Amino acid sequence: MKKLVFIIVIFTLALGIWYGESRKIYDLGNGEYLTVWKTYNNTCYIIPGKYYKLLKPFDNYIQTTNDQYLMIYFPNKGNRSLIVRNQGTFGGSKGGYSIVNNSKEDFKIIPYSGKVEENLYKSGATLISDVKQNISYLDINIKENYAMNQHGNRL
Repeated sequence: MKKLVFIIVIFTLALGIWYGESRKIYDLGNGEYLTVWKTYNNTCYIIPGKYYKLLKPFDNYIQTTNDQYLMIYFPNKGNRSLIVRNQGTFGGSKGGYSIVNNSKEDFKIIPYSGKVEENLYKSGATLISDVKQNISYLDINIKENYAMNQHGNRL
């Protein structure tokens, strides 16, 4: 009986550690995915692909806090890059994030800047939704654990 209780406790602990606080996987289309992994220590990892490992990622990822808003741009075809734009935090501060690019084969993660803005938006764009036809984006609310795409659909 003690052995069964021990196994149940270990299984429950392992399951809790594996999932951390929560993971959400978003379909970017064309067979590509993005994982948002909120952990207990107010650290969130945004990882290209489906990520199920127990330990923090090593290859390309974005690290931020669990109350951050980020916009992730990605091309619909071809180019394997993600562009990340800081949208502030739930409390209204600027917030922040860090980018790790350790793998040349995976998506390259690029910070948003005026230089990349020209490649994302139509000329004369005034709205965030005025992206070029070949660009899609996810507006991620990490705290509330959802995202909205360029069509305004909540995912």
